[in-house]
Amino acid sequence: LVAIIATAAGAPFRAASAAAIPNLVDADDLAWANGLLGTAFNLALVAGPFMGGALVAVSGAGLVFGVNAASFAISSAVIAKTSGDFGGRATSARISEGDRCTVLAGFRLLGRNRLLAPLAASSALAFGAFGAALVIDPALARHFHAGSVGYGLLTTVWGGGAVIGSLTAGRIVTVARAPVAVVWGMLAMALSLGSIVFLPSFALIVAAGAIGGVGNGFVFV
Repeated sequence: LVAIIATAAGAPFRAASAAAIPNLVDADDLAWANGLLGTAFNLALVAGPFMGGALVAVSGAGLVFGVNAASFAISSAVIAKTSGDFGGRATSARISEGDRCTVLAGFRLLGRNRLLAPLAASSALAFGAFGAALVIDPALARHFHAGSVGYGLLTTVWGGGAVIGSLTAGRIVTVARAPVAVVWGMLAMALSLGSIVFLPSFALIVAAGAIGGVGNGFVFV
């Protein structure tokens, strides 16, 4: 129950932080900024799961949850001290005063945009299925006797691929190339996740995760 509450409370952060980026940088720097944000996030995916798996193996889960809680507290303090125009003057001008701060306003904007609406729908489908697939990770680690460290490696290597994808996409993706980047990124994730069914060893499954991570980095940017 506590985990559900914590996840629900934290879920808006990544969406809100990504939505704030266009209001904090010039349009020409948007891909670079998204790439930098994605790189920072994915570097955490590289270090966090591996360290967490090692800590669980050494001292149990209690210390890991304590470190996790402290990290969120530090993060909230840093964000609270961050200055900048997060509000988005360009977006706010297109939303009526009464709807400016409602979820319905966001859905109305999506519904009127013939490009964003299918992108949002396909992303919800893809990442919803991705979330469902994550529940198999502990079973994979147990099946191959990889332990908590091996379980952490599944996310660590995915995060390493995503760092490469974010850095690369931040340098080469433009507005004109964005649709191609999303398509190829999704295909890379599909190849990575689909191959798990056929790969005979845990090492190959972990390596395949790097391919999916690269694709994830491109999609995020």
